[in-house]
Amino acid sequence: MVAEKLFDLPVRRRGFLFAAGAAVFAGSFGTPGFVFGAEDDFAVFMKTSLFLTGRAKLDPVLGRKIFASLSVSDKEFVKNLRALDKFAASSGVSAENLQEELNKKAGDISAVPGKIARAWYLGVVGEGKNAVAVAYEDALMFAPVADIAVIPSYSTGAYGSWVNPPLAADREG
Repeated sequence: MVAEKLFDLPVRRRGFLFAAGAAVFAGSFGTPGFVFGAEDDFAVFMKTSLFLTGRAKLDPVLGRKIFASLSVSDKEFVKNLRALDKFAASSGVSAENLQEELNKKAGDISAVPGKIARAWYLGVVGEGKNAVAVAYEDALMFAPVADIAVIPSYSTGAYGSWVNPPLAADREG
């Protein structure tokens, strides 16, 4: 009885349910790395990011957010990233001198290192009205002072402690 009612669904609805089920099933296996070279491009992005930041390790979850945002904001980003990787590998230039060499020899990709560094350090991709925040407390700009300073906008006191002004110091004496 239930099976009969299940198969009485309109074709459009049945097709939708089948497609949704197939998508969920296929998604349970994860994204294949060979699809359009996405994993290879992400690996190049992380390698380039490590090179530009001088870090031994970067958060891959944040890296995926940054990579996706840069790819969306600049349709030529992946192509330019590959070109930057080839340029850096073939020239053997250090990260400190990379921008100068790019400006001299490869002006078409000279903006890529700045976009990557800005995204990692400031947590922002794009500019002006097109700017997208991809990180805040995980932005690398906070790392040098993380042991002493509190990330701006976070309160270290109890709820509402920012409402009352600080007590005036006794200035006499």
